[in-house]
Amino acid sequence: MALTKLTPHRISATVQTTNATQTTVLSYTIPDETTFLARAIVLAMRQSSTSCAGYRREVWGKRQSAGAPTIGAIVGDTWEDVASWDATYTISGNDLRVSVTGAAGSTIDWLATLELYLYTPI
Repeated sequence: MALTKLTPHRISATVQTTNATQTTVLSYTIPDETTFLARAIVLAMRQSSTSCAGYRREVWGKRQSAGAPTIGAIVGDTWEDVASWDATYTISGNDLRVSVTGAAGSTIDWLATLELYLYTPI
């Protein structure tokens, strides 16, 4: 049996939005020569309102030959009171980001937890 290195990570962060601009909640630098599975849970609540949302997003990806990470199709579930809100994954440089979009004129508090499973062959 060959030795392998599967490294699980869990990180959480919060952000507040006041407009409809996509905003990064958290990011993680993907090591070179790695394949990964990312699972994010994102919760949102508008201040002074009962509007809220919950998102589950999963994606598989890889980073090879010192290039930027590439990801497959993002899958998951959405429950939201406001259809224009969203949570997704984005890539910037070597980072996988969990990003959210709120609404103009609304102060929304977001919480994201990212479970990331990394496999880098030894």
